[in-house]
Amino acid sequence: MKIRPGFKIIVMVILLKTAGPALGMDGGWYFTSTEIATAFRYQEQFGRRLRHPLKPSACSFGPSEFVASFHGKEFAAPCRFISETARDLKQILENGAALYLFPLDADHAHLAVPTELWAEKYRKLSIGEILPELLREPKLVALYHTAEHLAVAARIL
Repeated sequence: MKIRPGFKIIVMVILLKTAGPALGMDGGWYFTSTEIATAFRYQEQFGRRLRHPLKPSACSFGPSEFVASFHGKEFAAPCRFISETARDLKQILENGAALYLFPLDADHAHLAVPTELWAEKYRKLSIGEILPELLREPKLVALYHTAEHLAVAARIL
């Protein structure tokens, strides 16, 4: 596909217009890398790391499932979810996509499956039924949010 000559200028204008809040004019959503490092050290020393941590310790002793909960309802979750998430997080840290596992750096992920699979298998399930089934889905992917709060001026492009 050939890009029209004016396209790059339009994209740059859009980026500049949306970059304003990222440069510190937003009232506290974006932070420099130094501010994030300081906040991480503070939280590591004084703060609670996770609000509702999973407790997959049973996975260390051989079982293939552990007890998880969603909206107060417990369900059996696969240990494979824990091992694959841990692998992903390790890779994110090793690749430098995140420096810290905490809210200002690597905070959460969005889970996704192919649209056709969603329509066929998950669309009709209730909200309480989806997660227990989804965590067992071989085609499940996670889109991790990293550096979401890092000021644009501090991001590596």
